[in-house]
Amino acid sequence: DSLAILGDSGVGKTSFSNRYTQNMFNSSERSTIGAEYFQKIFYYYNQSIKLDIYGTSGNEKYKKISKYLYRDARSIILMYKINDANSFTHLKNYLDMIRQYSVENPIIYIVGNFSDLRESREVSKEDLQNLTSEEGIKYFEVSCKNGNGINEAFESLTKDRMKRKGVDNGANDSIELKNDKKKKKKDNSGCC
Repeated sequence: DSLAILGDSGVGKTSFSNRYTQNMFNSSERSTIGAEYFQKIFYYYNQSIKLDIYGTSGNEKYKKISKYLYRDARSIILMYKINDANSFTHLKNYLDMIRQYSVENPIIYIVGNFSDLRESREVSKEDLQNLTSEEGIKYFEVSCKNGNGINEAFESLTKDRMKRKGVDNGANDSIELKNDKKKKKKDNSGCC
């Protein structure tokens, strides 16, 4: 299965992927150039699942690369910073691009990063709930810094994906996560 993570530059897409796949956080993470690739292997109902995660640069000049990555993605996470209203406002643009270019009918989640900075929140819960209910999208707030909410977001996304595939034995079953420490960087600035 493939997952694309989209959002403005600096919202924490790479930190989110690093925290999930390797349980690591680097406070001085550099902006992605092009795209990054991560992989996670886990078990769902004794079935081994390999998740290919593509994190894309939020930089405007890499939008064309992003389009190729999310076009075939079966799942998409749209990420914003809870303390940056502009990054939230731009989610509508990403939703429009997904509708226009996606050949799959992807499961889409919205993830608000920096939940550890609630005191500087610029995106109200009401605005978030309005967007997600209007679009029929689930949302999570996470902190890449301390890891809060990250596994829950991925577990929920995985359950939704498996339900869509027809693999569902009940809502209370848990997912056994097995770390696969593979991380590859792609610099697609010269492709396409």
